[in-house]
Amino acid sequence: MADNHRDELREKAQAHLQDAHGKAGAPALQAFGEHLSKGELEAAADELAKHAEQRPDLAGPFWSALASAYEGLGLTVQAERSRARA
Repeated sequence: MADNHRDELREKAQAHLQDAHGKAGAPALQAFGEHLSKGELEAAADELAKHAEQRPDLAGPFWSALASAYEGLGLTVQAERSRARA
């Protein structure tokens, strides 16, 4: 049962990551795609965050989606940091 719950959280986190990626308008983030395809969701989220640091134009919806992804991964510090930018 715990495995199902963890899988569910990871699936939601991945959906939030894809949402954030779309909001970032960053189709050329090759490292993001590579991490995502390998199931390395934390690394994929970190790639988006790193990209976003250089994009002050990114609005709240991007940061909210990224925060939700981090929350789904249990990374509360990163989630709080992202929420503060939303």
